[in-house]
Amino acid sequence: MFGDRVVVPDCFRKRILHQLHRGHPGMERMKSLARSFVYWPNIDAVVEDYVRCCRSCAEAAKSPRKTDLESWPIPSKPWKRVHIDYAGPINGYYYFLVIDAYSKWPEIYRTRSTSTTKTLEILDEIFARYGKTLVSDNGSQFVSARFKQFCEEAGITHLTIALYHPQSNGQVERFVDTLKRGLKKLREGGNHPATFRHLQTFHSIYRSTPNRSAPDHKSPAELFLGRPITTTLDLLKPRKTPTPAVNSKQNNQFNRHHGTVKREFCTYDLVYK
Repeated sequence: MFGDRVVVPDCFRKRILHQLHRGHPGMERMKSLARSFVYWPNIDAVVEDYVRCCRSCAEAAKSPRKTDLESWPIPSKPWKRVHIDYAGPINGYYYFLVIDAYSKWPEIYRTRSTSTTKTLEILDEIFARYGKTLVSDNGSQFVSARFKQFCEEAGITHLTIALYHPQSNGQVERFVDTLKRGLKKLREGGNHPATFRHLQTFHSIYRSTPNRSAPDHKSPAELFLGRPITTTLDLLKPRKTPTPAVNSKQNNQFNRHHGTVKREFCTYDLVYK
């Protein structure tokens, strides 16, 4: 171990890199994920080379941003302000996106319809669990009379962005782009349609990866749930199941009684180096 990170021998590094890259999180997120679980010399450079050699990542890469945009202020707690939008259609499905502005926690719903009725069904489920402030664009389902009535009856503060200026809802617009690119990468170069399993893989990777835009660069799960979520990468770490120390003490007492110098220790026994 190197601190709380597993030191990976050279023969296993390729397998670990493949696991870290399972959800194609991008170069910076993959490095953050690697720093949370594993260590070997020059790991950042190895991750960078690995991502550059990924054809799916290269095909889905976006152009550099032309200008810097002014961001919304960061809320003081989770679910104080959320941003919503639709992405798609992607292989016949639309994806309703809900992003918490504080923790970056995403909720993604796959649907065949973007109607006001379907939108209200999803929001009714979400706001039954979470908060009551949201930001959206001026899509017809978001500015309809039924949607306005729903917000008034539920006590939801609904903010809409300036017309013809989707950048004002940048929190979710960036995530729309991230989702599309993520699903495209998971489809292995576009040879297979996006599936519900792809969506859950994206969910798991995004929620568990440290986010540079979040407070203290924590993962969405840590900020939203107050704890990291368990992923397959946690299997790298040794399981802490200490053997009762009495066994090793009894063995040592037995050896001393019979005049032997051999000492036996059990896993996780405390010893001096």
